[in-house]
Amino acid sequence: MPAEDEAARRSTVGRLLADELGTQRRLALAQGRAVMDAVVEDRVARAVVDALFGTGSLERLLADTTIENICVNGCDVVWVRDDTGSWRRESPVVASDAELVELVRTLAARRIVSDTRPVTAITANSREPSGSCRFRRGMPRSKRRSRH
Repeated sequence: MPAEDEAARRSTVGRLLADELGTQRRLALAQGRAVMDAVVEDRVARAVVDALFGTGSLERLLADTTIENICVNGCDVVWVRDDTGSWRRESPVVASDAELVELVRTLAARRIVSDTRPVTAITANSREPSGSCRFRRGMPRSKRRSRH
């Protein structure tokens, strides 16, 4: 049997997720517990899909086409710069510095690409124990000088 292509794998994961979430709903009802809210179910499903096919919790930032730079300094400090040049702090993308190191290794191995604009640079500061890294989107900007 040939290996599934990406679309088939995504379809299989979607089906398995729907089955499991349905099982969890039935179990909760049978045991008299509250069922998971639909919004929470969607977040759980998105987290699983992002972990399997995307970039884990970093996916939400990479999917935002207005973000040009993502700076992760340790597990709990995340800054992004949008296409207007404004910087803002974001919630953490990993729970520990060890997870950040593993995320960077995984992303480098996958040579990550978003649906709309590729990530053109991942830089990691190995001198920092926390393992800071920066993700840059699009083409590097350069200042043009006029020649007179």
